[in-house]
Amino acid sequence: MNEPLNVLRMLALLAVGKMTPVDADKWSSETGEPLPYGRPAPVFYDPMGERYWSPLQGIAWIATRDVERVRDVSEGFRRWWTELRERDADAVDVADGPRCVWIRETIGPATFAETAANCREAHKARHELWLELEKGNIPASGFKGIVPDGLTLQGANLTAITPARERAPIPPYAWADLKFPGENSDPSQWRGSADEAVALACIRADDRYSDGPDRVRSDAGLVYTGVRIPRDEVLKLWRPNVHVSRPSRTPGRPGGIADRVEAKMRIDAAAGYDLAGATQFELQKKYGTKSRNPVVAARKKILSENSRDN
Repeated sequence: MNEPLNVLRMLALLAVGKMTPVDADKWSSETGEPLPYGRPAPVFYDPMGERYWSPLQGIAWIATRDVERVRDVSEGFRRWWTELRERDADAVDVADGPRCVWIRETIGPATFAETAANCREAHKARHELWLELEKGNIPASGFKGIVPDGLTLQGANLTAITPARERAPIPPYAWADLKFPGENSDPSQWRGSADEAVALACIRADDRYSDGPDRVRSDAGLVYTGVRIPRDEVLKLWRPNVHVSRPSRTPGRPGGIADRVEAKMRIDAAAGYDLAGATQFELQKKYGTKSRNPVVAARKKILSENSRDN
């Protein structure tokens, strides 16, 4: 990412403790320069443009029906997201004694624990998604890995779980035992040792090193990484929270096509589809109409309503 010299200078001053985040806010206000950290603009990543989601993206959608909450837990978005982290200034040579320094760092992957702490409906959404996965109504795939037998307390910190190189389907029945790292675990089910303290240490050590939005594992040492589920299947089962009003019809003229186009267009717009930026040809192809009238009328009505609401 190419950044202006004045922005790089500001970050350098923060890194040696000669500027504070408060000073940086003031600098941004005075210069009109946006701060080079914080939540990035939505244009950096569109989750609705992805065919497959991580389980955590699915949970965020089920819990909120909010594209922005899905965006917040998406790996493609968080790689652009940086924050200032306060650090000890022992290694910084300053004349007037120790001080705090602030370093810009990319935030880590989203986790279920983080999401659940900020969203009351996350646990319920996780339960709903898992039920559909167990039934086989939503297919899932990932890279399978199995923890070696005979792990010891020392080995828990040294032995890595090596997943398979080839993506494979996750059997529906496996979801009864799979969970996100950090969820409640049963050490007695661990295959590596009969000692519960050692088993629990193994689980927790692995969780600390490998938590993420697309990693699930069982207490018996079965792990899937890079888990993906079809976005369309999620949207089909948990549709956007929109009120679809039935448009008025001109007496004597059929309104079935117009009604269908407007209903679908409302759902797509609520899910993040760029209705204003789409071409007429694109809309006719997307909604399967030979005539331009239904898509033009529906778009005009929906955009007009949205502008009044805003």
